[in-house]
Amino acid sequence: SYRGLTVPLSGLFQARNAATAIEAVRQLRGFSVGEDDMRRGLRAVQWPGRMQQICSRPVIVIDGAHNPNAARQLRDSARRRWPEGKVVELVGVLADKDFSEVGHLMAPLAKCIVTVTPPDNPRALDAGALADCLRQYHGHVSTADSVPHALEQALDAAGPDGAILAFGSLSWLGALRRAVEERGL
Repeated sequence: SYRGLTVPLSGLFQARNAATAIEAVRQLRGFSVGEDDMRRGLRAVQWPGRMQQICSRPVIVIDGAHNPNAARQLRDSARRRWPEGKVVELVGVLADKDFSEVGHLMAPLAKCIVTVTPPDNPRALDAGALADCLRQYHGHVSTADSVPHALEQALDAAGPDGAILAFGSLSWLGALRRAVEERGL
């Protein structure tokens, strides 16, 4: 029944999330949340690491998609944003996730894939092992020995007018953000 709602988050799934949040608020008993408050709340929402653009030249988007369901949502949103596909994918995951299925879902969008080992995490999957797995889905997969090196490879592959989609474990996306800031992008 609400028209013209604004949600500043990217991703097709965010409209469904907003609708779910509104319905949850409507079902609360003993609380009164007005329409203006709901609109204000939706406009102010932030969710770091979910289809979050952190750079514009080239476009760099980060997303914590690390399981098949999240990868499906990311894939659908990425297809809408880049219908021609061919984004540079930068991927780091934890070993206890279904990284093979995530790769299967995401590889068709990739121009090339760069893998990285999430730093400082004992559950991190080695970049080489991830690359070996992803090669069954894509012919252009390389590894990087650090997050800054992975960023460098992705920037070279994307060029200034390209797009980089970095995803997987949230545990390494903070390091990527710092590497982007250190380069002054």
